[in-house]
Amino acid sequence: MTDPKRTMLSDGTISARRRLLRFGLVLTGAALMAPIARAQTATAPAAGDALVFHEGAQAGREIRPDDLAIGAAPILAWPMRPGTGIIRRDDPDDQVLLLRLAVDQLGPAVLPWAAAGILAFSAICTHEGCNVTDWDVTRALLRCPCHGSEFDPRAAGDVVFGPAVRSLPVLPLACDDGALRVAAGFIDTVGAG
Repeated sequence: MTDPKRTMLSDGTISARRRLLRFGLVLTGAALMAPIARAQTATAPAAGDALVFHEGAQAGREIRPDDLAIGAAPILAWPMRPGTGIIRRDDPDDQVLLLRLAVDQLGPAVLPWAAAGILAFSAICTHEGCNVTDWDVTRALLRCPCHGSEFDPRAAGDVVFGPAVRSLPVLPLACDDGALRVAAGFIDTVGAG
């Protein structure tokens, strides 16, 4: 019978079973700590964040309600921490689609989350994680160019054609003294799945 406290074999090596056990404990610990680490370094849009232009000549400039024309194609934005100027662009899932519709076009499901007819959604398709970049102006639908999923912004990002089965997550907005601000984090889980 062997002593359970012994970890070394007679030749000074650690038994394969003990190595496997230690490896399993390390993996378990890492898996348990991952959500905690993500929560501490989360870059997701949060209440009070400003939204800034994603790209082009205006990249990094704060988006104001007047920058969005009613019915025009949506624009991509990043959240920016208030008072710091730190743009939260470390995680592609933090990309936001902004568009403006006439307030009377908005359904009751999305109206509480809009600000002056401006809506915000995750820019990441819920099917395979592509960027939703297409805008069907005649039907007022957001469309993913990868697999053709279509989402209705007037109905809180509901899928109207897919392979996607989940709505685009809504990002609640507010207007504060003419400035567009995030009112709360995404309503649902961002990304594919």
